[in-house]
Amino acid sequence: MLIPFLSPGLQKFFLDAADDGDAAADGDVDAAEGDKDQDADALTGERKKTKRVTRVELNKRARRKERLRTEADAKKLEVFSKQIDSLPNILEEIAKEDKEKEEKRIRLTVAKQERLKSAPRRLGRHKFERAPVQVLLTEEISGSLRKLKGCCNLARDRYKSIEKRGMLAPNKKLSKRPRR
Repeated sequence: MLIPFLSPGLQKFFLDAADDGDAAADGDVDAAEGDKDQDADALTGERKKTKRVTRVELNKRARRKERLRTEADAKKLEVFSKQIDSLPNILEEIAKEDKEKEEKRIRLTVAKQERLKSAPRRLGRHKFERAPVQVLLTEEISGSLRKLKGCCNLARDRYKSIEKRGMLAPNKKLSKRPRR
């Protein structure tokens, strides 16, 4: 608590002893002094000169800085030791991921080989395209097999079969264009 002391021409402030005891009990002497200076500046409106830092205060700051540095180093060392302790688990996870990747790669290569075995070789510039599956509609189906319609175009069916077996290079299907 600030008590104003008025004298002719000068205005000064004195601090109660109770406030000093509270600040010292908190252990934050520098912060308490800073608060006092701010209160005095706010009330008087005058700026005081910066206080000279004593050797004791410099030593306190250096010791505090060193203590914080050692605590940070200890914390880093602790984190590092925890990482070293968890190293076998990390290695197991990496090995497991590598094994899964290898299995996936093998599955993909086997699937690709199967796909290549079922598909005909590529002979020309175009890829073989299967003919669309021919399905009879329900109106076209009659009661007996003798009355069923046959394949609509036997020549096209034979041509696709020859392309599939790799005896003839596949051609690109030409769209019907009127001739000039």
